[in-house]
Amino acid sequence: MSRSTENTPNSSGEHNPGVWIRLEELVRKLSVTGRSREPSELREFWQRYRSATSRLARLQAEDPTGEEAFYLNRLVASAHGVLYRDRSRSSGWRSLGAFFLRGWPALVREHAPWIALSAGLFAIGGLIGAFYGAHSAGFVGMIASPDVLSAIDRGEMWTHGILSVQPAASSFIFSNNASVAIVAFALGVTAGLGTAWILLSNGVALGALAVAVDGANMSAEFWGFVVAHGVLELPAIFIAGAAGLILGHGMLFPRDRTRSRATRDAARVAVRLLAGCAPLLLVAAAIEAYVSPVSLSLSGKLAIAAAVAACLGAYVALPRQTRFSERTRR
Repeated sequence: MSRSTENTPNSSGEHNPGVWIRLEELVRKLSVTGRSREPSELREFWQRYRSATSRLARLQAEDPTGEEAFYLNRLVASAHGVLYRDRSRSSGWRSLGAFFLRGWPALVREHAPWIALSAGLFAIGGLIGAFYGAHSAGFVGMIASPDVLSAIDRGEMWTHGILSVQPAASSFIFSNNASVAIVAFALGVTAGLGTAWILLSNGVALGALAVAVDGANMSAEFWGFVVAHGVLELPAIFIAGAAGLILGHGMLFPRDRTRSRATRDAARVAVRLLAGCAPLLLVAAAIEAYVSPVSLSLSGKLAIAAAVAACLGAYVALPRQTRFSERTRR
């Protein structure tokens, strides 16, 4: 018998072993990750898959416990996995892309008051640090490491060594900043008190250090180092802090929900806010390792910072068609 009658799908669903053997071969071929897929193979696979499902449907009505039904059930299940594997994978990537493109910026805009509160706590800490740094000779020593204090005494920045280990420095900086962001979020379980402490203490450290470098006439170098990456790093920390505050608020004020339900709802929002900080921290770490330590005038660093801030502002502020947080709660 010719191949066209022996090994091609039978639209009537009659038993045709050649069809199933060929379908098995196609399942094995198309299951190989990274293998290119020919359009002719895909068309043949789809035809034989439909023939197998048609035959299986008939067998389930006539002889559901038979050997052929058992064999076809396994074959159809394997073919179904091949058919929908890439579709689900591409759907997952589309969902992730939609989250970062539309969802996360919408979340940031929706929870801007919490982010402002987080930034306010950091600013209060900065003012406290600046005040005590200016009025207490030993206060900066409680904040900065001996190496940093020694560099300030010499009138030198302590960041020049980054240039010689840029890739490793970038990784370390990202890990360190990500740890701060995660801790700020996680301490929301202390009813937000731990989050507030993290924001205040980091603000205190920056304020005290700013006063110390100003006393050594190093302000231009210091702010030239901070500003380029700070326009991404600080907003990311503020957003992570807002996530922790939202979590704490959900625990304290459940309103018309049970406390556990309110905490879960707040955690869902908070985790999404935190997740969106990762790209900001990655880019900020790269800038801090490769751009911030470079010898460049303060005006040049300010120009870079302005460009980065404009990109971030456009990303967050440009309107989108849907509100991600509302859509995901439905």
